[in-house]
Amino acid sequence: MTTLQDVAAHAGVSPMTVSNVVNGRPGVAESTRLLVDASIRHLGYKPNLSARRLAKGRTGMLTLSIPEVEIPYFAEISSAMLRAALERSMDILINQSDWDRDRELDLIHGSMSLLTDGILLYPSTLTQSDLNGARPGVPLVLFGGSEVFTNVDHVVIDNVAAAQEATEHLVSLGHRRIALIGPHLEPNSRKPNGRLAGYARALEVARIKRSQELLVNVPTYHRVDGYRAMQQLFELPQPPTAVFCLSDLLAVGALHAAYDRGVAVPGELSIMGFDDVEESRYSNPALTTIKPDKLAIARHALDLISGPGEGSEQNGPRTVITNHELVIRASTAAPSRPAAH
Repeated sequence: MTTLQDVAAHAGVSPMTVSNVVNGRPGVAESTRLLVDASIRHLGYKPNLSARRLAKGRTGMLTLSIPEVEIPYFAEISSAMLRAALERSMDILINQSDWDRDRELDLIHGSMSLLTDGILLYPSTLTQSDLNGARPGVPLVLFGGSEVFTNVDHVVIDNVAAAQEATEHLVSLGHRRIALIGPHLEPNSRKPNGRLAGYARALEVARIKRSQELLVNVPTYHRVDGYRAMQQLFELPQPPTAVFCLSDLLAVGALHAAYDRGVAVPGELSIMGFDDVEESRYSNPALTTIKPDKLAIARHALDLISGPGEGSEQNGPRTVITNHELVIRASTAAPSRPAAH
């Protein structure tokens, strides 16, 4: 393996000069820099990036913790994080928490936190108090989740406003019996869900009485959970005319349940999702959904984990609310039967 000393001998300069060129330091004559560059190419020298990073006290690696790689939203947000990290010449190690509180706690409080320059975490089970005493010196940035954490840096959309906008869309079409699939809790968590609050607010504004039988909790956010929840709603004496699902995967499952029942979507039932994953654009019919700006979430998270910019006076935890938009597709329409008030 070619070493820095080999390059120095070939170029007829000192190893320190080669180091200065490799690291882009000033003070090296242009003619010398060109000579060293030529020797590097001729010998095929590749700098030891790990050694350089460790010498600076950094690994160049971040840990990204998500609940499940198989869920499309988390796959897409991971892809956005990788792109944002590449823009900053950093690498990402992906950790799967499996919605397990102990795993998330171990990541932020245990020895693993010392192996990277920072942690990007989707807080699927944690509460604010769990984050007190996170290992000092290891930057921690949360992204997403059902609530806003104020004791650590957090990037999130306004879940209450997004769910209210989604429900208001269904109300504007003329729906009055609007079900909600997945309303109460994150899987394996005891935390309230902000999207439920947004749904409830929209109904209140429209003077629609909320019905407990139209709220169906789910154990996880998989297609099968949406399918089973929709089947449960079909068994009601008066099934809903519209369903708002708190993830696109739940909505895809609900679509399949409607197909199996012979219920036309959107003719007899409107179905709405949340997340705008790629699958929602190619379902049949394509899903109306809420679209978070995933790349903006990733870029803001990477900016926060890099620390305040020059001249920043912000010392405490920072919260960044990113944009979302309502994407109207073919799965929602006016009800075909009179709405119940």
